[in-house]
Amino acid sequence: MGDDSRTIDTPTEREKWEFEKDIRRREIACREGELLRAKRGSPLVIAIFTAAAAGLVNLGVTWSNGQNQTKLETVRAEQALVLESIKTDGDVNKSSKNLQFLIDTKLLTDENRRDAISKYLANPKNVPPSLASTNVASAASTTPATGRYDFPVQNVGSINVQGWDVDIFACGTDPTNNSRASRFAAQLARSADHGQRVGGQALGRVRLTSGKQWEQANVVVADVNEMDFARSLAALATEATPPFTVKENSEARTSFYVSVFFCSG
Repeated sequence: MGDDSRTIDTPTEREKWEFEKDIRRREIACREGELLRAKRGSPLVIAIFTAAAAGLVNLGVTWSNGQNQTKLETVRAEQALVLESIKTDGDVNKSSKNLQFLIDTKLLTDENRRDAISKYLANPKNVPPSLASTNVASAASTTPATGRYDFPVQNVGSINVQGWDVDIFACGTDPTNNSRASRFAAQLARSADHGQRVGGQALGRVRLTSGKQWEQANVVVADVNEMDFARSLAALATEATPPFTVKENSEARTSFYVSVFFCSG
């Protein structure tokens, strides 16, 4: 019978050493992984990452606030530019030319604002606003020697160019008429300052003057297609005065413009 014995290879010392080295390498790799995971979850690392994230958020908020502030300053500057361009002492043609200049030269950077003003000027029914170039914050006054009357604007900082312009007249030298007209002008100016509407309509500029006997009674004068707004003004003015009537304007048409006369005690 043949010999069934098999020869079993015995590992050499070097093979043993290589095997142990591989085991050690794997143990070290496992421990490094555990250490890294432990560091990532440590309070110090979490605090550092949290602080970094908060810093990035604060940086974004600061940048956003800076952008918003810049936009706000631009809007204010352009509003002041428009206001200065219409200080033409009643010369509506000059106001129109000045506004068109701001549009053509793109000194008004907001495209929507430019379009709104362009559409307003393009409508032949619209009358460009015109403010006094003098100190409009002073009280209404007259110059008897020349017969000229001042029309100080009562709401300089809140003029809505798309709103209704209202001129308020105190007839004659009756202090009662002047007092009631002044109170009503102040009331409308406050409404304009707060963006409030009269009869559902926005207010433009509110002016006040006194002097000659323009009318014989308390009356609101408006174009035939402006009677709804005129009646709203009459109702508002009547709250603390004798009744007001409304009548149609017999002179040139003045769109979005109404006159209120305090001429009867």
